[in-house]
Amino acid sequence: MFQTLYLPEAMRKELKKPFGRLVKKPPKTLKKEFVVCVGDESCRALLNAGFTPELQVFDCKTKRAKAEPLPPSKLSERVCSNPAGSITAESWNALKRAFSRPSRVRVNGEEDLLVLPCVLLAPAGAVVVYGQPGEGLVLVRASKQRKGFVRRLLKCFSTTPPTPSSTLE
Repeated sequence: MFQTLYLPEAMRKELKKPFGRLVKKPPKTLKKEFVVCVGDESCRALLNAGFTPELQVFDCKTKRAKAEPLPPSKLSERVCSNPAGSITAESWNALKRAFSRPSRVRVNGEEDLLVLPCVLLAPAGAVVVYGQPGEGLVLVRASKQRKGFVRRLLKCFSTTPPTPSSTLE
């Protein structure tokens, strides 16, 4: 069974760096790909560019402020809770189930770290897209190497909740 993982303070700076290819706008070649999108603005950018990601993960917030709702969709929608700085068992399981068919996952809390399980759970060769604030979109190919990189990152996470003074606001 999956345990909730907590981002150690020492890793925050490392995870702010893009771990894929940074682009200003979605490349047309994405139309031929299995695409997973994480983040309200990233999903909106892809949808506005005419793409429909197979999986859309969002928290109805942008930079921790309420975001304009995404356009309505016929995709099935799942809901999970995922507090800032964590990857909960509930969110991991919701993502795992969502990969069975095109879906949306609405996160109560924060979706930022869910990029990591998305890379691991995505089919080999899929592209996971997430936003890099103020810079554009990051495209991560769910390759064997990238999945290995994510597994190594997750091994550095803690299963012990952080003390209140070290949590995100």
